[in-house]
Amino acid sequence: VDPAAPAEAIGSARIRRAGTDVTIVGTQLMAARALAAADELAGGGAEAEVVDLRSLAPMDVATVVESTGRTGRLVLVQEGPLSGGWASTLLARMVVAGADLGPHPAVVTSDDVPVPYAASLESAWLPDVERIVAAVTRLAGVR
Repeated sequence: VDPAAPAEAIGSARIRRAGTDVTIVGTQLMAARALAAADELAGGGAEAEVVDLRSLAPMDVATVVESTGRTGRLVLVQEGPLSGGWASTLLARMVVAGADLGPHPAVVTSDDVPVPYAASLESAWLPDVERIVAAVTRLAGVR
């Protein structure tokens, strides 16, 4: 972290990569994996926009709505199960806001089971770059 860099407001998402074909949203580790997936997809000609939410409360729904409006497709990547997670909350808020979600949004999450204790099982439980790329490929028909 650069101490000379200006402070950014809490609740403000950041577009970490511009793209035109699909919006991929993540936070923390999943934002980094979304960037890696976008790099892989770019090799096949698909340009993914990556949005890093950076905070969940408050949640910057407007940035995601604007991005999805530009790309026409949405993939949410969440570290954890779908049930009770931020991805479900974000989708609900987008629907309430009247956002055009394009074709059926994709949500890439961990399985709805407790976090495995063993490192190898936890690694298999977490969404990885391959699962993100597969979701974008199914949604956008690219690759």
